[in-house]
Amino acid sequence: MTTELEPIRILMASKARHTRSRVNRHSPELPSDWAPQKIENPKVGFPFSDDSAWHLIADLLEDKNQEVKYIILNKPPGKEASVMLHILVQGQTPLYIKVHMGAKDKVIGRSFHISDRN
Repeated sequence: MTTELEPIRILMASKARHTRSRVNRHSPELPSDWAPQKIENPKVGFPFSDDSAWHLIADLLEDKNQEVKYIILNKPPGKEASVMLHILVQGQTPLYIKVHMGAKDKVIGRSFHISDRN
């Protein structure tokens, strides 16, 4: 495993930590499944907030041991997104996270939910 993070991970982690440089919203052009309030944060015993979800995303992007896969989106066409699976509780289905860079140099949250993928 490389000892250096990809520049895109460093950029997105930095953007994810600041409310003015991150966004999550659903539209026909940017379909999303952003549901942190439906997922219990095991560290505190109550659901994630948008803010705590973004801070987890930033932490994971900065973690050299966290696997990140890069996929090409259909919407918007050709845009590259970063996908991570993260186990919140051992033995349970992992969290599925998908983010990408968007217009105005903001990181866009597209998915934050329990994985329904194999």
